[in-house]
Amino acid sequence: MLPATTDSSSLSLTHESALCENQASSSAPCASACKPSRYNVLVDDGKQLLLFNTRTVALARIAADKKNRVQQWLANPNEKSEDASAEKLRQALLQGQFLIDAQLDEEATLKIQHRLSRFGSSALELVIASTLCCNFRCSYCYVDLNAHSMSHDTIARVQKFFERKYTPASPVSIVFTGGDPSLSMDAVEALSSHFARHCRQHNSAYGVVLITNGYLLDEAMLDALARAEIHEVQISLDGDREAHNRTRSLVGGRSTYESILDNIERASQSIHCHLRINVDRRNHDSIPRLLDDLAERHLDGKVSVYFAQLDDVNENSAAHAPYVLSARDYAVLEPALVRHAATRGFERSNEPLRRAVSQFCGANARNAFVIDPDGNLLKCYQDLGSAQNKAIGKIGADGEEEIDAPQRLMQWLNWDPFEVEACRNCRVLPLCMGGCVHKIVNGGMDVDKGCQKLRWNLEESLRLYAQTRGILNHAESRRE
Repeated sequence: MLPATTDSSSLSLTHESALCENQASSSAPCASACKPSRYNVLVDDGKQLLLFNTRTVALARIAADKKNRVQQWLANPNEKSEDASAEKLRQALLQGQFLIDAQLDEEATLKIQHRLSRFGSSALELVIASTLCCNFRCSYCYVDLNAHSMSHDTIARVQKFFERKYTPASPVSIVFTGGDPSLSMDAVEALSSHFARHCRQHNSAYGVVLITNGYLLDEAMLDALARAEIHEVQISLDGDREAHNRTRSLVGGRSTYESILDNIERASQSIHCHLRINVDRRNHDSIPRLLDDLAERHLDGKVSVYFAQLDDVNENSAAHAPYVLSARDYAVLEPALVRHAATRGFERSNEPLRRAVSQFCGANARNAFVIDPDGNLLKCYQDLGSAQNKAIGKIGADGEEEIDAPQRLMQWLNWDPFEVEACRNCRVLPLCMGGCVHKIVNGGMDVDKGCQKLRWNLEESLRLYAQTRGILNHAESRRE
């Protein structure tokens, strides 16, 4: 990992991505000839130049008096110069891999990383719905709610499945979801404590998060989370009091906003809370007021936030379709929300420019599964409750993987962004790896349906990211 380096008179460079061994040489002077990276993104605001590389996530701010020289280096990377200051700039461009060895095939490098991650990794990723029961009736819920939780027999089968799929010393990532897992904490505790103990015995990193609506996140649940060795939760909010209570009420219609904020305030003292703030056409204007409410409770610095575009995933959520923002429309709204959150002191928990990815999610990876309360195996959490039509198989009595719908599995595993020209030619590819596989697989393999917000707001996102990194001040991050 390259450290951040600063030259206040010319260029500030940050670099957070770990370099693969076959790329490391390109951060040194090119052996023969150099070329500009195909993943460079330039944002010229007149007074300075922001330079970002989507493959290495290196970010540089170039002062006005150095802009022309940097642009010359990018246009003519093999030009000779005796000027020490100019050569220093060139070395910084090489370090961030804005300039790379002419022989380096960046697309091939990404393709290898992508396929190794999907088919060659020993890491295990499980999304587990311990129940499909829920105490909320969200107007946009896509889950076909079958009101039951995971049985003791299924818990035992999932534990055996984990042991079969687990590779010693390899990382494990677990997400508990639902329904709402707060209604089945006995299952969560039995599974998570088993996984954690197994990872500890075999020297593996254990990453786990529980997704909940937050309504039952009281002291008793915090104690259960501690016993389960779960130290992170994700809680969804739908805007300010009025907006949230309109879409996220209890089954009987009672409001939930104040109770959830009270619980977040208490929980944030002992565990990390990621707040997912849902955004649609009806509530986006209310979100600044939600952030203000959170700040008034002094939660800035204690919780992280991220914004998520609400979707109408299937027929169960079809009634919400009129309020859904397109990815392009959401991309227009998001920067103002991110800016307000930063102004109020909130850390963003899923900053998309912080690191490149080798795959968008586990849906098209071989060692990633979604498990429902009956032990059915799926490839995406958005298919929970639809096992009859969406499952790829089930967990057997001895924890074995029983694939009884191989054609469904192949549909997921066959999707590859490097076989799609639009993806191969997209500068955002290293940050999304083709986007949402569920939307593509269920949308007639239309790649445009999976595209993410950065396709449309990358430049503005760069300005905001540079601001949060201290490379730009607040005024400079706004377009002149």
